[in-house]
Amino acid sequence: MPYVPKTDWKYNDVLSEMDMNRIEGGIAEGKQLLDAHAADKSNPHGVTATQIGAETPDGAQAKVNTHVIDKNNPHGVTAAQVGAIEKGTSNTSVSKYTAVLQAVDTRSVALGYEGSGKLTTVTEKDGAITVKTTTLGYDGSGKLTAVTEVVGGVTVTTTLGYTGSQLTGITKAVV
Repeated sequence: MPYVPKTDWKYNDVLSEMDMNRIEGGIAEGKQLLDAHAADKSNPHGVTATQIGAETPDGAQAKVNTHVIDKNNPHGVTAAQVGAIEKGTSNTSVSKYTAVLQAVDTRSVALGYEGSGKLTTVTEKDGAITVKTTTLGYDGSGKLTAVTEVVGGVTVTTTLGYTGSQLTGITKAVV
């Protein structure tokens, strides 16, 4: 039953049980209406973002876009906070050279040939020290059959096998 207010109260009226039930019913109905209104998220009063000082989606996006392109340290982060060297200081563990020092390149390669003009040896040196020696071996028909490389006391021999004129196998041995 909807609440119907009594408007003809007199100072000496006594509240009856029916009056109390009517008042309690009105309070319950008012609470129900207030709860429904509070839960209504469809902006029943037509309030705008400007009226309450809220940001519009377009305005918020514009602020984000402006912030993203701001390269002038908008958060005030210091070099110390990120572990970087401060602007205008140098790293004291780095020495500055006024000239570039370059070691003299003493490396050389010597090639050895047999009488028919085939390459048989390649000797690589650093100054007077032989760093690597490569020896190439050929069969009677002139095909390369062996490559022996000596580096740092280790010898690697690669043997090439042929059937007719086609290479059919390669084996490697390390000594």
